[in-house]
Amino acid sequence: MSGIEALQNGTAARNAFAGAATEESSSISSDFETFLKMLTVQLENQDPLNPMDSAEYALQLATFSGVEQQVLTNDLLKAMTVQMGAAGLGEYASWVGRQARVESPVAYDGTAIPVVVEPPDGAEAAFLVARDDTGRELDRRLIDVADGEIQWRPDVALTEGTIVSFSVESVAEGEALDAVPAQVYARIEEVRVEPRGTAAVLPGGTVVPVDEITALRDG
Repeated sequence: MSGIEALQNGTAARNAFAGAATEESSSISSDFETFLKMLTVQLENQDPLNPMDSAEYALQLATFSGVEQQVLTNDLLKAMTVQMGAAGLGEYASWVGRQARVESPVAYDGTAIPVVVEPPDGAEAAFLVARDDTGRELDRRLIDVADGEIQWRPDVALTEGTIVSFSVESVAEGEALDAVPAQVYARIEEVRVEPRGTAAVLPGGTVVPVDEITALRDG
């Protein structure tokens, strides 16, 4: 076998084995057995007068072994992350049933939604704007430019379960300022471990990472 052919075969083997990193660890054993069978067939059918370079076999074996170890390591790290997250759930057990202050959409349940408004400094007029999850404007009302909390209720009939988000639009010196999101208080229904960490579940199924909750209160 020429050096070019050996290089091509080695590259093809490395590419094939690198792709194994994306497969489930349960398939590693089967893949490794298949690899050994293919290697055995190659050895049995090689030209005895022009045998293949043993270094190429060693390279293929080492490449596959490295991928196997990487996949197993990744699975171990995932398992450790889940275990650590589950262990930390006890810290947040007392949060369930309390109200979290968070910048997030929330489901309308027929009762008033507490909205925290913080118009920017210098605002001469401010409006609280409510939109549904399609971006359609549901309500716009003039509010005081001072910081405070508003118990928001829709002025028109609104289906319970509608997801609502809030923003504050302000005017200063006759010019419209950039809209800023408004935070709400919403009841925490569940705390659970998500792939990216511990999260709180709000009414309507909204999931919020616990590190995005800025305040808690009894509700």
